[in-house]
Amino acid sequence: MQFNGPKLPFFLTMEPLGLSPVYPMFLLGLATYCLILVFNLTLILTIALNRQLHKPMFLLLINLPIYDVMGATAFYPQLITSLLSQDGTISQPACFLQALLVHLYGGGTLLILTAMAYDSPKPCS
Repeated sequence: MQFNGPKLPFFLTMEPLGLSPVYPMFLLGLATYCLILVFNLTLILTIALNRQLHKPMFLLLINLPIYDVMGATAFYPQLITSLLSQDGTISQPACFLQALLVHLYGGGTLLILTAMAYDSPKPCS
C-alpha cells in the first residue's frame, strides 16, 4: 500500500528572527535557560531533601519545576541554536519532538495546577 499524498520536506524552514546583534541575544537566551535550570533544580532539591516538606501539597508542587525544566529544555536549545547559527531550519522529527514536549509541558502544568486547586483546604464559614 502506497501513500499518494503530498510529500513533506525533511527539513522545515522558519522565518529569520531579524536580530542584528546576535551575540547579546544569544547570551541573554543562554543566561535565561541556565537561570531556569538552576532555580528549578534548587527548588526540586529543597523539597526532596527536606523531610518537613514531604506533604501532599509540596509533592504536587515539586512537579511544577520538573515540568518547567522539561518545557525550557524543549524550547530554549533550539532557539539558542537558531540565534547563534542564523539558520532557520529544523528537521521534521526534531520539530515534532519539540511540539510534543512543549504540549506535554503545558498540559502537565495545567493538570498539576488543577489538582492543587482541588487539594486546597476549604474556607471556614
